[in-house]
Amino acid sequence: MTPPRLIIICGVSASGKSTIGSALAAALYCPFLEGDDYHPPANIAKMASGTPLTDHDRAGWIDMICGDVNSSQERTLVLSCSALTDFVQNKLKTDVVRDIIWIKLILTRQEAERRMKARDHFMPPELMDSQFDAWNPPKDGLEIIATQEKAAIISQITAYISQLD
Repeated sequence: MTPPRLIIICGVSASGKSTIGSALAAALYCPFLEGDDYHPPANIAKMASGTPLTDHDRAGWIDMICGDVNSSQERTLVLSCSALTDFVQNKLKTDVVRDIIWIKLILTRQEAERRMKARDHFMPPELMDSQFDAWNPPKDGLEIIATQEKAAIISQITAYISQLD
């Protein structure tokens, strides 16, 4: 039997983390955790004002995520989480008591900007550069071009996961 695992869909803002994460969770019949839901109002206000978060700002947010992941009885969870910085990635690696599978959604600055301008979200397009500046993808895991069709991305992820079982 596979150990409990956490599949983290990560990448810059507008890479499709929530869309892919929720679709993957549905395909795997497991719960989906939306990382944005864990941000305290102060973090959302800071980002909405055009100010990037610091790792100090992210500390309480990532602690809450780790706590919910660790308290879950489900064998598999899917989490959308930018995981931009080493600080966040290391907290997940050290504080989560599950195997972690990293899924990295990759897209260009131009595509990220186009997507950010086309959606209604607290993250303004003015923060796009700070997202790319902070993004340090995890070393392991699966890298996927985020401009593909959702079904193709889900197929690639499920094939990758099945190879790990």
